[in-house]
Amino acid sequence: MVKSQEIKCIQTVVGRSGWIHVLLVGISRFGYVLYILYGFVEWFRPAPFRELQQRRHILLYCLFSVIIGSGISFIIGKIWPRQRPFVKEPSLGLIVHSDNASFPSNHTANSTAVGLHLLCHRAVWGPTLFFYSMVLGFSRVYTGVHYITDVLGGIFLGTISHFLVARSKWAIHWADFICYSYAVIETFVKKWWHLK
Repeated sequence: MVKSQEIKCIQTVVGRSGWIHVLLVGISRFGYVLYILYGFVEWFRPAPFRELQQRRHILLYCLFSVIIGSGISFIIGKIWPRQRPFVKEPSLGLIVHSDNASFPSNHTANSTAVGLHLLCHRAVWGPTLFFYSMVLGFSRVYTGVHYITDVLGGIFLGTISHFLVARSKWAIHWADFICYSYAVIETFVKKWWHLK
């Protein structure tokens, strides 16, 4: 099939050994962890109150988009359970992966949405993480986990989930509520800890 040929071509050009191979396999398997680490570091990194609240709002917008994107992706997968490339052609598989729906690429959708939120709010790591989302999508094609169209679908879904959250009143409301509640609990815990 043409789509399988595209993956074979990418694997031939990049090669199946060497440091680029190792890097892409690592990103394909564990690349999403970078976004989780970023979220934890940015949530807890000390800063003046207003700056910290603003940063946490952005992180919550990212989380909301990930939840929406994952939900839509799950529904699409149930409606159209497209087989992954390595299932149709085992020789394409470079990593171990579950045999679930291939379209769209959830990794690409979620990382794209996060990257767009960070870009729009001019976060320092915004450009880097947005570019990294494209590398992550490419790595998923290279390892035979997704077709190119799965990744393009992921980029589209990530963009849609970003816009569904960006500047929407419900997202602002819930981000305000969560940040305020967390700040109250955090203050209470700190005071309780100092009284011990």
